[in-house]
Amino acid sequence: MPSYTLLPEQQEAVNFYIQRKWFFNSSDMGTGKTLMTLDVAFNTGREDVLIICPKSLIDVWRREIVKFFGREFLSKFTIINYEKLKNKIGSWDMVIIDEAHYTKNILSKRTEAIVAMLNLVRPEY
Repeated sequence: MPSYTLLPEQQEAVNFYIQRKWFFNSSDMGTGKTLMTLDVAFNTGREDVLIICPKSLIDVWRREIVKFFGREFLSKFTIINYEKLKNKIGSWDMVIIDEAHYTKNILSKRTEAIVAMLNLVRPEY
C-alpha cells in the first residue's frame, strides 16, 4: 500500500495523465514529478515499466519507489541509464524518460532509440 498523499494539484495532474496514452510531466522542480509519475504507474497497474535516466539518478529512482510504494513494487521496474538504452529496446507497459533534454538532438542515436522504443509501448492502458 502506498505511503503518501498527493497534494490537490498533484492529484489533478495525475488524473489528467492517467487519461492519456502518453504525457510529458514538465512540472517545476520540487513539485513532485517523480512521485506523480510513479503514482500513474501504480494506479494504472503497470507491470513492466522502463525508467531511462542519467546514471547518477538510478539509485534516486530506486529509493523513491521503495520509499513510497515498498520494495515489492520495485520488481515492476527496470531502471537504466541512457548509455544502456540500446540493449533494452522492446515492448514495455510504460516508459519514463527522466531528464528528457538528453534526447533533444533528433539526429542522435540516443533519440532514435527512444523514438523506436516509444513506438513499441503496449497501448492497452
